[in-house]
Amino acid sequence: MKLLKQQTLLIVVLILLVGCTQMIRPPLQDTSLEELLSIYQKRQEEIPPLKGLMKVTITDKIDQVFLAKWRSHKGAIEIDGFNLIGGTLFTLKLSGSEVSLVSSENNFQGNREAFAQYLMENDSEIRIEWVTLLDWLARGGLPDLSVLDRPALREEDGRLVLSFSNQEVWIDRKTLRVKEVMFHNADGNIGMQFDDYRKIQQTFFPFSIQINAGKRQMEIVFKELKVTPE
Repeated sequence: MKLLKQQTLLIVVLILLVGCTQMIRPPLQDTSLEELLSIYQKRQEEIPPLKGLMKVTITDKIDQVFLAKWRSHKGAIEIDGFNLIGGTLFTLKLSGSEVSLVSSENNFQGNREAFAQYLMENDSEIRIEWVTLLDWLARGGLPDLSVLDRPALREEDGRLVLSFSNQEVWIDRKTLRVKEVMFHNADGNIGMQFDDYRKIQQTFFPFSIQINAGKRQMEIVFKELKVTPE
């Protein structure tokens, strides 16, 4: 009987200790702005040369679905789009400020500003926001640290929010991965969502990406993605 009382007392003490430990556990410490930018810089540097296959769905006046081969390295991108039966649609290359597009309907080579004007004049189904999405994708869902203008960091609705220029970047507090980006433009808001992050070597890369620009929507889902030799 005495042994039973001792065991019961021990259990009660353990329960109280666990409860006290939970009560005094320190609150979640958010990363500072400087630490966050340092982490993002390191993550961007860790992105290896990649190639893969993705499925692209564009909803505009009509739904368009096609496949594309993806290649990226240090921000430079090359995409070869082809339809579901294997016919070539276009080749799009982005490297720094230079853009090259070759297709049966559109051919362009020049800088990004001229490319945006070219798309408007030709009423192309390709939109400049699609190009912006590809830039973010090549960085693994990270902001361009070279163009941050007076960045600020706050907490809202359980997530971190990095704001700069006309952009707000919503970040998961636990993993520090970007979940959503909102662009506030004169023509309206453009939103991007990044999901299904998977580990590739030392970093994580989003395999599911969506962009919403008014009536226009775009979805990219990677079917495969692997590291290529430099």
